Amino acid sequence: MSKSVDDIVFFRELKAAIFSAIAARTLTHPLDTIKTRVQNNSINLSNSWSSLYRGLSVALCFSVPAVSGYLVGYDYVKSFLSNKLLHSDNNHSIFRLLLVHSTSACFAEAWSGLLWTPMEVVKQKMQVGKSPSSSTLQMMNKIYKREGIRGFYNGYFVSLGVFVPYTVMYFVTYEQLKIRAFKFFNKDESRGEKLSPIVYPIAAAVSGALSAAVSNALDIVKTRIQVGVTDSKLKNDLNQSNLKTFLLIRHMWTNEGGLRAFARGMPQRVAYLGK
Repeated sequence: MSKSVDDIVFFRELKAAIFSAIAARTLTHPLDTIKTRVQNNSINLSNSWSSLYRGLSVALCFSVPAVSGYLVGYDYVKSFLSNKLLHSDNNHSIFRLLLVHSTSACFAEAWSGLLWTPMEVVKQKMQVGKSPSSSTLQMMNKIYKREGIRGFYNGYFVSLGVFVPYTVMYFVTYEQLKIRAFKFFNKDESRGEKLSPIVYPIAAAVSGALSAAVSNALDIVKTRIQVGVTDSKLKNDLNQSNLKTFLLIRHMWTNEGGLRAFARGMPQRVAYLGK
């Protein structure tokens, strides 16, 4: 396949991915809001249904460049590693395949996180905020006045700690499910045989749900850091410490029920990422 044809196929897939991301984000945003509020102990039954859509505008605005950045970064690293590690005759081990896809996904997460993190910070603050009239620009202005540019990147490295393991586990699980499906249906992928189209979304959903459950604990910590804590003493301790993540984990373990504190919002997150 020529370079120009490759480019056409890639940009066609990129456009489809962007539209899919926008549609999925719009439909599942209320679930994401509930998950964020549960993780942050911010459930308020007096909130209206429309409050579940707070933060959607900033999520949609950032989704297009962030998804584009993720896919471009993923495709670039995958092409580079494939040329170095994979054979042209497709005779390569599953380990090398997983290494290529996982490494590409990790790089893409780190790169696109420069856009995802500001989106998450603004979105989550709006989702748990008590002022329904606060617009996206007002929230961004408030964050900038209080913390400067750094305020938009609170939790960036914790986010990598959430989504890099999530991504690696997702690809490992997905590939293993595919291998088992080929064996179960007596299909031979090396001969070009295909599985039923329904198998792939099922494998993707199971992989997403399992990875979401495993990475939920760190996701709660990330959410707390990005939204900000209300306890004045804890807030002061975090501001004065270089070990914010460790202090927050210890506080949650000691004061919020041990392991139960890190399971908050898991059903919502599993449903959201396993969609």
